[in-house]
Amino acid sequence: MGKVHTPSSADGAINKICKSLVGFSDHWILKFLVAPVLLTSLPAIVLLFFSREQMRVYLPDWAGGKGGVFDQHPVLVVVGAIVFPVLAKALWAGITHAAEPSRKLSVEDLVILTNALGEVVGEKLTRFAGVGKSWIGNPRKRELHEFMEIAKPKEQIRLLAKAIYGLFNSIDSTAEFRVGLIRISDGKPIEWIAYFPAGRIPRMSPEDLSVPTSTVSRAIKHQRAVIVEDIKKELDKKNKDDRNFVKGVASNEAGSQLCYPITDSLSGRVAFVITVAGNSSGSLRKASLPIYEWLIERVAVRIQVENCLEVMGKSHDEKAEAEAA
Repeated sequence: MGKVHTPSSADGAINKICKSLVGFSDHWILKFLVAPVLLTSLPAIVLLFFSREQMRVYLPDWAGGKGGVFDQHPVLVVVGAIVFPVLAKALWAGITHAAEPSRKLSVEDLVILTNALGEVVGEKLTRFAGVGKSWIGNPRKRELHEFMEIAKPKEQIRLLAKAIYGLFNSIDSTAEFRVGLIRISDGKPIEWIAYFPAGRIPRMSPEDLSVPTSTVSRAIKHQRAVIVEDIKKELDKKNKDDRNFVKGVASNEAGSQLCYPITDSLSGRVAFVITVAGNSSGSLRKASLPIYEWLIERVAVRIQVENCLEVMGKSHDEKAEAEAA
């Protein structure tokens, strides 16, 4: 089995440089031969030159000559030789730490994701089991519309959006999030399918979000996730066409925004956009976008399945109505 890819945040240039150094040093020759030899031999050689005056003739005058470093600063030479391995290890520990991403997928994140999806699947299983019992010993024609009444794809899609809401509020307890799912038709947002937390309503209508510079519209156009770390800074951009956020009722509040498009596997067009709003600037970070995308994608696949089922049901009903007419 190949190595499993683990999503992590995409950090800056220092992180990349340190990551390259750590990756380069991972070769066994450097790790188990060169590094140990350097750490042990250099202090030993320095102490050898310090303890054997006749050996200093091999050193340049500024080091071993009369008035050189060994002659003028003997304590500094000895202490330096002793401390060198400690400082070298400390420096390497700092490089290794800087090579780590600021945020990476954890076991806890996976448990939260599994639980969120488990609740949705469990809800469907309970419904299927209940109807299944009533069908035992009662053979009759199973029409597609009957199956749709059991499957309830619309309700499942809403529950999946709720799972994303629970996911974001679980992976970051320092911020509060709002999650919505908006339906897209012909490249334009047309209606909110779900919005959480329960009892809250979307701050902007689909018509408001249909303008080209909204985060939703940007996600639809580019068919990829779009993130705005600081809403206020985004709105301060002089050129409105460069913005990825549209001014609305919450424009004066601090916050972050993430929009993730879900493509309809039947038509190949964007069918939904998941919107995630944080209540403070930086609550959603561009560096952590790979993690957000990985987590959302696991739920988005389920939404695609339910959407296919809903489209099939609508097509069946329309055909039945046409035949009846």
